[in-house]
Amino acid sequence: MKKQKKRMSKSNKFEGEVITHLQYIRETQTRHESLFNQLFEKLNNQVRSCDSRFDNINKDLDTAKGFAKGAAIMGGIGGFSGFISIISRLFR
Repeated sequence: MKKQKKRMSKSNKFEGEVITHLQYIRETQTRHESLFNQLFEKLNNQVRSCDSRFDNINKDLDTAKGFAKGAAIMGGIGGFSGFISIISRLFR
């Protein structure tokens, strides 16, 4: 009987230690998940703010491209009309 009591007390002590360690691991895991969630939220906020900055830059680039196309078209029309004017002067 004494051997059984010693075995039971050792096994109960071991089980208690294991349960304590598992609880510690669970608490640590919960804490780390909370930290990861906070980091992911901060990262998402930064990505959103960077995206809005790039949206503004892309809008400015699109505007500049529009002006450049307009200027190129006007220059082409001016060059073509100048060429026609020179040709018409030659054949007068």
